[in-house]
Amino acid sequence: MGITHCPLCIGLAVLCVVRATAHGTLLLSLPALEALWLKRPGALGMISTAAH
Repeated sequence: MGITHCPLCIGLAVLCVVRATAHGTLLLSLPALEALWLKRPGALGMISTAAH
């Protein structure tokens, strides 16, 4: 019996891959976000307050 024995397991496997990809993308983009924040410390905070 493999991972493809039921639709639920296939869905969970796909979800796991999507989550892992999202975490990897965030880890790779973290240095760029930190550099942006160090250039303009208030820039990221203004985005969240402007939406309210």
